[in-house]
Amino acid sequence: MTAIPETLPALVAARASRGGLALVERGRPVSFQSLDDQSRRVANGLIRLGIEPGQRVALWLPNGTAWLATFFACARIGAIAVSVNTRFRSHEVADIVGRSGAQTLVFWPEFRGIDFAAILAACDPRALERLASVVAYAETGEETPRTVHGRRVLAYSALAGADPLAEDRSAPDAGCIIFTTSGTTKAPKFVLHDQRTVISHAFDVARGFGIGPGAALLLAPPLCGVFGFCSAMAALAAGRPLVMRPSWDAADAARDIVTHRVTHANGTDEAFAQLLAQDDASAPFPGVRFFGYAAFSPALGDLVARAESRGVKLVGLYGT
Repeated sequence: MTAIPETLPALVAARASRGGLALVERGRPVSFQSLDDQSRRVANGLIRLGIEPGQRVALWLPNGTAWLATFFACARIGAIAVSVNTRFRSHEVADIVGRSGAQTLVFWPEFRGIDFAAILAACDPRALERLASVVAYAETGEETPRTVHGRRVLAYSALAGADPLAEDRSAPDAGCIIFTTSGTTKAPKFVLHDQRTVISHAFDVARGFGIGPGAALLLAPPLCGVFGFCSAMAALAAGRPLVMRPSWDAADAARDIVTHRVTHANGTDEAFAQLLAQDDASAPFPGVRFFGYAAFSPALGDLVARAESRGVKLVGLYGT
């Protein structure tokens, strides 16, 4: 039996040594080798920004290669990624970045045509006192701000253009990511996960959901939440590709399922209702082996029966 890697950089390196696809992002293939290389370059870029083991890097990004590459980069240098929801507005971003003590924030200023730079600029400056650097992801033709709260904004491409970092400061018991969770307190609580726990859980999910040879997983939920993150990590642990886009669109997802031969998908009940509406065939998506859904909408209480009548078996998920 092959030993399970104990650190996140070791996991990506092991998958890269075998070759194959890690992601299909908006139709573009990204190999495990490419993901490993980009994460090593971003790690070196973060070190040049002064990020040290134990320090926090806030990820205010949608689903994409940059999110995963930065997450694995943080793990390589022993830093901790702080997941920030792209739906958050100024007071929420200020709260998460401020209380987490993040030294660097990575964001996409023009994602979905929303002025994220303005949202960041409207944050209470006192909450961002420990923020030393800001990194902006951009795509062709997009402009990025030069400064935010008096801090120079560095292009993500500059981080990803650094030399690959050979050094590996990761450790199995080192914290690697912080998620927020609701509770009885006024503000969201922080939950810190270590590398060994994330990897162990990912392999458990892969086995439990049957993500094996020939599988491909459609990532509908966002990586900034545990639902999407755990789904993504399970696919990567299994060495199988993630099919994803920065934001949810049912028509695109339906095409991706067919084009990329998706076998597994996890999402909300509303997402699956929208998927079923994209195809009026009596048995849409026959190649999918596993549809895991989370029930959020009482109005869709009949969704399981409706889906089953069309040959789609939905499996309820809880606590993923």
